[in-house]
Amino acid sequence: MKIICLLASFFLFSFFLTGCEVCSCKKIPCPEFNAPEFMHWLPYTSSQKIVFRNNSLFDTITIDRIDKSASYEASKGCLHGDNGCTMNYWLSSAEAQPDYTPKFSVDFMSTTPFESSNASKNIALRFYNFTCAASGVDDQGLLIEPGAYSSQYYASFNMAGNIYNNVQVIIKDTSGSTGKTSGPYKIYLAKDQGMVGYEHYPGLQTWIKE
Repeated sequence: MKIICLLASFFLFSFFLTGCEVCSCKKIPCPEFNAPEFMHWLPYTSSQKIVFRNNSLFDTITIDRIDKSASYEASKGCLHGDNGCTMNYWLSSAEAQPDYTPKFSVDFMSTTPFESSNASKNIALRFYNFTCAASGVDDQGLLIEPGAYSSQYYASFNMAGNIYNNVQVIIKDTSGSTGKTSGPYKIYLAKDQGMVGYEHYPGLQTWIKE
């Protein structure tokens, strides 16, 4: 009898907790993707073609897919509900690598907890085997996470005779054994233009946007 009473108490307690969850559950409107500063640094459009040149050689990126999250309703205070509002952005190139991953891609996710204005942001930029992560973006470019990649900002930058304003140079560390893989080790982002060039390791060839 005592065991039955304990089981009944447990189920009543569980029902009470679940009931509280249900009572406090409500829908919160969440906005569509909107990140102006991010878009200033990576201002790409669907079907856009970007061509880089190194002497008589060319390297092309064709923007094949851009996905932006739409507005929606999040569940607040519900059992297994959301933690806040989330925005997503995904860009990928038509050109693929041997492993079928896009040659160029950008992934952005931002989560803002309910009743807060401080968003948690995660950005991943991939170009060939150049893969860097950022925790956000400001007026000097992507906020690169500490580690194998670093960043420098220039108000004005001369790249093979081409003058660009507001340039972020993201550099992959090639001093360690893991960084010595052949491929891009330095990319140049210009505000309102996107990637305007890159340098290739180990030959240090410079490729410039046409």
